[in-house]
Amino acid sequence: MSQSRHIWELELEPLDQEDREILEEAEKDPNAVTTSTTIAQKLGLFSTCCMIINRIIGTGIFSTPATILKATGSPGASLLLWAAGAFVSFAGLMVYMEFGLSIPRYTQDGQSKAVPRSGGEKNYLEYVFRRPRYLVTCVYGVLFIVLGNTSGNAISFGQHALRARGVSEEEIDNCEWQIKGIAIAAITGACLLHGSWRAGGIYVNNLFATIKCLILVVFIIAGAVHSGKGGNRNTHNLDLDCSFVNSSGNATAMSKCPQNRDMQDHQWQMYGFSQSFLLVIFAYGGFENANYILSEIDRPKRTYKLASILSLGLVTFLYMLVNIIYFLVIPREEFLNENTQLALEFFKTIVGSKHSAHVDAAIASFIAFSSFGNIIVVTFVGSRVKQEIAKEGVLPFSRLIASDMQTPFSWFRNAIFRSSDDYKSENTPVAALFLHWIFSFILVIAPGTTDAYLFLLLLHSYALHVCAGFLLAIGMLYLYFQKNSTWRQESGFKPLGGWIWALLYAVVNAFLICVAWLPPPSRFKTLILDQIKYNVYPIVVFSLIGFGVLYWVGFAHLYPRYSKRVLDVKRYPIIRDGVQIYEAVFFNWVFHTSFHPKPAIVY
Repeated sequence: MSQSRHIWELELEPLDQEDREILEEAEKDPNAVTTSTTIAQKLGLFSTCCMIINRIIGTGIFSTPATILKATGSPGASLLLWAAGAFVSFAGLMVYMEFGLSIPRYTQDGQSKAVPRSGGEKNYLEYVFRRPRYLVTCVYGVLFIVLGNTSGNAISFGQHALRARGVSEEEIDNCEWQIKGIAIAAITGACLLHGSWRAGGIYVNNLFATIKCLILVVFIIAGAVHSGKGGNRNTHNLDLDCSFVNSSGNATAMSKCPQNRDMQDHQWQMYGFSQSFLLVIFAYGGFENANYILSEIDRPKRTYKLASILSLGLVTFLYMLVNIIYFLVIPREEFLNENTQLALEFFKTIVGSKHSAHVDAAIASFIAFSSFGNIIVVTFVGSRVKQEIAKEGVLPFSRLIASDMQTPFSWFRNAIFRSSDDYKSENTPVAALFLHWIFSFILVIAPGTTDAYLFLLLLHSYALHVCAGFLLAIGMLYLYFQKNSTWRQESGFKPLGGWIWALLYAVVNAFLICVAWLPPPSRFKTLILDQIKYNVYPIVVFSLIGFGVLYWVGFAHLYPRYSKRVLDVKRYPIIRDGVQIYEAVFFNWVFHTSFHPKPAIVY
């Protein structure tokens, strides 16, 4: 390290001699790296909540409810789907929480103990699927490095930034390279922020999460006030006699609810419900965001649990109220209009059409703001996961990508305040941020813009939420029911209901994996994607999985056979009070297996 004093010499709790020797050895070894997040820099409860909320709340709540109503033909069914999506997300959270608080396991004082670590699904899949060695790491690494980025939200940001400047919907399609330029600028700005000032990136993330919640509260209050003052209340949308009625051919029901006659081309169908549920699940995606950065969280066994439950609960509450308010304010026929932009129609109904231009710009600004908030949080989180993947040694330039660098902000601060009492080194994974930027840039440039946002969102969610979630749930069931299982005793978190949550999560994700391959009926062909064939995104995802397998063959078999060397990676976490504060990682391609005298991770 470049400082005259070692970071660990300035900790409130000094390290023991063995830990100090490991860090000093790593500092001298050209094939080793040390990473750190000191106690003072750990994320507290509020920041952890903001990391989750900023990730979950995106642009979907501003438009998805209209698509869901078109597909289901029923306000009541739409609300039930949103509630069901929250329940399934809670089931997923229980699975992620049990994994996150149970593994990896380390030997301390002769005992095997669980210490939460960043990396999310990577750690859990490696724990369950240990053979063949490196297969899971390579496949997951390919998926996350390629798809775990901000390209979709960056394109959405570019589109709505132009809309906020007054570019019409019809003109947007002719502004492809302007949109891509704005998207690349947004990605670059987020990477520079997190690369130059770690704490500043966290402050900005917290601000965005707070404002996003306030925006939804404004929607709810505005709609409630409008309805309470005698506005165009569409109470029939929430009337039990009409809310679940569609064009079922029931003449009695239709006579009670004549406003449902416009639903005749929107019958309830399994395909409509399945695709609607897919969109709802995607809208709740991000509840697992804290699992990716557990090493960055203070007292994770308490903070992580509380933050995850509070965040998902708050978002569910806001989402349900926003949907109810939409149905109270907007007539059902407007939901079905192909040209209706839901949030825009909502405020036009409240303030009147004479202010439509200002309302259009304001709503576009809201959505652009929400998209940029996602860019901020995904950049912070995604770079940490890429760093964890690199620590396994499976990437080209793994040592570089796995390393931390002192931020320029920290360097300037330490140059001004030279007293050791004011010294706090702030490090960030600059190389991992650059890797994140490269693939975000490629995916922004590659597709067109008409379906680009939703297509990239589907790629990311299908691979890293649905497929990975299914494997995690199956893995959890395996840990519970394998012969001579000790998981129930070793688990660091025992949710009420135990394995039932994993079973529910596995079934739902299996359903979502399969439904993506189903061809839509003609009336639903443009329900989600307009210009891209319905099965392109699952084909791309499984192609990337295949590429990950080929990469593993080359990395784990062909290169070692050609070079007659094998990869030897040792990771040594430095832990205080159940929290990882440093880690030393040693990378070596050796001609024979070598072992370090101190045992590292035990599985």
